[in-house]
Amino acid sequence: MEQIIKRNIWNDILKNEFENLQDIYFNYDYFELFAKTYNTKPEGIYWEDKNLKIFWTHLIREISRIKIYENFKYFDLVTPYGYGGPLIYKKVKNNELIENSIKQFYFEYRKLMEENGVISEFVRFHPVLKNWEEFERFFDIKYSNQVIILDLSQRYEDIWKDMEKKTRYYTHKALKEFPEIYISHNPSEEEIEKFISLYKATMDKNRASEKYYFSKNFINRHFNLDCLYISCNNKDGITGAISLFLKGHTIMHYHLSATNDYFKSSPSRAVLWSAIEWAKEQGLKWFHFGGGVGTEDSLFRFKRGFSKTQLPFHMGRIIHNSKIYNNLASLNPLINKDPNFFPLYRVGMDKNII
Repeated sequence: MEQIIKRNIWNDILKNEFENLQDIYFNYDYFELFAKTYNTKPEGIYWEDKNLKIFWTHLIREISRIKIYENFKYFDLVTPYGYGGPLIYKKVKNNELIENSIKQFYFEYRKLMEENGVISEFVRFHPVLKNWEEFERFFDIKYSNQVIILDLSQRYEDIWKDMEKKTRYYTHKALKEFPEIYISHNPSEEEIEKFISLYKATMDKNRASEKYYFSKNFINRHFNLDCLYISCNNKDGITGAISLFLKGHTIMHYHLSATNDYFKSSPSRAVLWSAIEWAKEQGLKWFHFGGGVGTEDSLFRFKRGFSKTQLPFHMGRIIHNSKIYNNLASLNPLINKDPNFFPLYRVGMDKNII
């Protein structure tokens, strides 16, 4: 069992051992984006036996950064905002052998984490890879919600035909009203400022949690990744919507979005259709819209208008050291504020996305 913290070794493992399972959410640079912004450290755990290979990635958070725990030199782990969890390459097809290897890995992994002072871990599994399935017998994994995904191998006319009637209508209307589409991997300072301004207004309108108000540095660092900036303007040069998309090995992810509330023709649909066209031209396999803020909310229904295909999204919770976990939780005066929050000792203590 190897602990990987260097970019070149990390990304070489992805390329050489998990080539067909790669996605941007597992790339070291994606972890570094959050590490630099939120004072965390990327770590990958590589493990192999004769039946399978596993690469388990996470960010390490220092619990002592929270004032009431400043004398506790412990850590907890979290998947960056988005989707992650373990990458698993199976060398055999025998389910019993695979399960035995998973069990052995998990035993060694838990032991290592406890030795390293890790108290708990929160995992956001990847809905397309379905990497939660192999671990549902070993720790607490819960279904969260559905996400929307589009098969890009279809013809354009079939993608268009399968969209909801309302979505087709407003997408067509938005493309006519906002014919100027701007696509860039390296937007100007002015374009980034425009996105930040529009994004903040969108968050204000939706009364979003403070953790979704990202800094300018955080937004800028996205363009060290394979991040696509797409905006649409009307004939007067006024911006209707801007979105950021993350390009993975085979998947295009709808990441962050902002809409000019002045316009009622849903300009974000023009941006999304342009992104679908771009991703299809790049030969990508899937367009991943993500889900909603809750279950069947307006954001989810908006995304569902583009595709009927849904996948379940799961999250996992691991307590590596129950005694310390309970001791820390007992010190938190806000523990009853949200009894479903994980880890409990962080209830009311964090305002960050991770």
